Amino acid sequence: MVENFRFVIGNKLVLEYRYYISSKELTAEQAANTVSEHWGIESMHWVLDVSMNETHT
Repeated sequence: MVENFRFVIGNKLVLEYRYYISSKELTAEQAANTVSEHWGIESMHWVLDVSMNETHT
């Protein structure tokens, strides 16, 4: 489980819980790095989708 704090419109603090499933045994640090890398790739894909206007399909 990953606990995430973020600010939303109006400076409201929101706490989110995200659950990730893996069959690989990982330390907490390895799991955190894996999740971080995943979202880095997803962010890159979003930029490509927007720049190529693929968000409306």
